[in-house]
Amino acid sequence: MFVRQTLEAAGFAVAEAEDGDAGLAISGELNPDLIMLDVLMPGRDGFEVCTALRQLKQHVNTPVLIMTGLEDADSVDRAYQVGATDFITKPIRWDLLPHRIRYILRATRTMEALAASQTKLVEAQRIARLTTWEWDIEKGLVSWTDEAFHELGLAEKESSIDVFWNLVHPDDRQVVRLAFIAALKAQKAFNHDYRVILPNGAIKHFHGQSQTQYGADGRAIYMIGSAQNITERKRMEDEVRKLALYDSLTGLPNRVLFREELDRALLRAQRNASLIGVLFLDLDNFKRVNDSLGHENGDRLLREIATRIRQCARGDEVVARFGADEFTMFTGPLKNAEDVSKVAQRIVNALAEPIQLEAQELYASTSIGISIFPTDACEAGDLIKNADTAMYAAKGGGRNCFRFYDHSMNDSTLAKLEFEGAMRRGLARGEFILHYQPRIDTRTDRVVGCEALIRWNHPDRGFIEPREFIGIAEESGFIISIGKWVIEHACWRQRAWRDMGMPRIPISVNLSALHFARPEIVTDICEVLTRHGLDGHDLELEVTETVFLQDTEASATILRDLSSLGVKLVIDDFGVGFSSLNYLQRLPVSTLKIDRSFVRDTPINPRNAAITKAIVAMAKSLELNVVAEGVETDEEKEFLMRIGCYEMQGFLFGRPMPEGEFAERCLLSDSRANLTAHSSDVV
Repeated sequence: MFVRQTLEAAGFAVAEAEDGDAGLAISGELNPDLIMLDVLMPGRDGFEVCTALRQLKQHVNTPVLIMTGLEDADSVDRAYQVGATDFITKPIRWDLLPHRIRYILRATRTMEALAASQTKLVEAQRIARLTTWEWDIEKGLVSWTDEAFHELGLAEKESSIDVFWNLVHPDDRQVVRLAFIAALKAQKAFNHDYRVILPNGAIKHFHGQSQTQYGADGRAIYMIGSAQNITERKRMEDEVRKLALYDSLTGLPNRVLFREELDRALLRAQRNASLIGVLFLDLDNFKRVNDSLGHENGDRLLREIATRIRQCARGDEVVARFGADEFTMFTGPLKNAEDVSKVAQRIVNALAEPIQLEAQELYASTSIGISIFPTDACEAGDLIKNADTAMYAAKGGGRNCFRFYDHSMNDSTLAKLEFEGAMRRGLARGEFILHYQPRIDTRTDRVVGCEALIRWNHPDRGFIEPREFIGIAEESGFIISIGKWVIEHACWRQRAWRDMGMPRIPISVNLSALHFARPEIVTDICEVLTRHGLDGHDLELEVTETVFLQDTEASATILRDLSSLGVKLVIDDFGVGFSSLNYLQRLPVSTLKIDRSFVRDTPINPRNAAITKAIVAMAKSLELNVVAEGVETDEEKEFLMRIGCYEMQGFLFGRPMPEGEFAERCLLSDSRANLTAHSSDVV
């Protein structure tokens, strides 16, 4: 009676039972937050009732408070043995009883929250594939979590540290041991990547971290740590590195890897006082193959040529695809420069053999330029440049031959200066124009953007392809003026289209990495947008990954400032340059454009399909828009849509076209899309 009155006065809801059996029945119906028992009750006593309660699933963790007048130690021990949470001896302090109850309830809720938190932690570790372990260094025993045994593929739980050492990959074992020893001696954390060979022979990559506990005498006695399965991350890193360092079409190293290998070779040659020969190869009249037989056959020809050049390499000679139809190679160490001519002649002879492409029998040839370390230059960049200069001399000498660099070839620099002068005059005279290539959302067939592409309508030579003048423009710095002109003209055209009632779509403009070395680019773009009554969403800037090779905080600041204007940053030709997930995380990139070399033949080329899928999946995981370039067939379009890439650009949807033709194309697509939507509403 007094217990009930006291607790109800304190705000608790209380239910009473006449005896132990009635109490069990009520507790099953009401599921109370706390149960109070008296030791002496009719029928079953408090100990028996507590025992019965703990056998019920719903009351395994319900707090039970036993009230007793028995003060002997045996009674207290028995209360705890049968599962009591706490006990109160009589006489009871009625003023303190509500506080005692509240304390027990708070403690119970805290324990429940802790148990739930531990459950969530275990689940999170499982999802993250994170295992934890504890190593008793003195006893040599290790205790692992269940997730560790699962990740390590062990059928039975083991506690010996030798089990771990035996699983570590033999090539990593010594390094990991030394890292552990260093961590113990230096009293610092272990932080290392290593491989593990599972009992079934599979290999997993782990990242391990640990901290050591030391005794009063300074000896290491205990180590606790974690190991996370990073196999998938390593696979992705290898794939990205492969994209960054190897040409996807030929499988050869690209220019980045070639430069790294050449730098290392030059260091060895410098130590050994030996010679290195650098060859720069450019295929003769390759454009005619693409124009007459199509890019598909052009790619097949490139793969065959790459194979033949590679077969001409020996020893430490490295062959790379430097550009579209350009290859580089270095050979050495050499005793004399004439040895390089033998390599060059082998290549010329190898390419002279007929190449069968479907029903066509083709004959390829190449012009080769050669520079020698240290005679012609000592730096990799200069050697490549001089070999490139000698290659142009070989082309001028009739093609299908090779030439050694000599300093008189610098006369070609004068020709480049003349060409640069013609470009400057052409820009002033209005010889440059823009063509626009549509970007389509294939779900609606609506034009959702376009790329502005510059063309040079030379008064004597006619239309000059951008690849003929963009390189010289970048080398001379004139690309800055060209870029400013393109932005100005594209924004002017955007305003004109808007006034004509065209749908609002962004125009993409290609910019060189040189633009991002100039902080004033932000002000320039802001002024152009304001002058034409546009905002940042009307303009996209397409850059290649060379922008991020600079890795300067200044260029990063420029990109962020442009993003704050609403201008979107698009990575063009993604995958063919120095692909890195790092800059995708740090910088305000909005869109990835998959290079056409990956898109081509995706329905029938498993390698291209796998790379394209990986890029699309990565873009989605980073919440980036993704656009496929160079789409030329319905089969490529359908494949891309199946993997979730819906925005596309390529000859299938339209070639680069003059502004008037593009306006008609855009209005037509918008009308069709609206008509389709209206028809759907009617249906």
